[in-house]
Amino acid sequence: HRNLWCFYVFVDRRKLEDVGRGEYLYVHAVYYVLLTLPGKLVELSPFAALLGAIVFLGSMARNRELLALQAGGISRIRIGCILFLFAFLLALSVVVFTEFCSSSLGQRGYKMRSTQLSEEEIFLKNHLQ
Repeated sequence: HRNLWCFYVFVDRRKLEDVGRGEYLYVHAVYYVLLTLPGKLVELSPFAALLGAIVFLGSMARNRELLALQAGGISRIRIGCILFLFAFLLALSVVVFTEFCSSSLGQRGYKMRSTQLSEEEIFLKNHLQ
């Protein structure tokens, strides 16, 4: 059930309705989802980073690790700067991933899907004339 739910989360319901039109099969739908998945992950990355930071800081506060860092002479500003640096590096890696991987895979997925769906239209135009 968990795998099917994950598949459903990343698939727009309208994309599944296109299965069976033209040459577009379930295999193509799965391939399309896999090609567009990096783009969806990039869209979700800010929320995941924020949630991860909140959980991380909450865990450190619960275990009194933040207090131990402050007792060791590290100020709150320095802890914040370290978190900001981590967020900057994460954002930079997302930008690089988007430029070199995500956008090209997404374009390939959209092209494959439109090609498979347009074959139905080409077939109908050739046989109905």
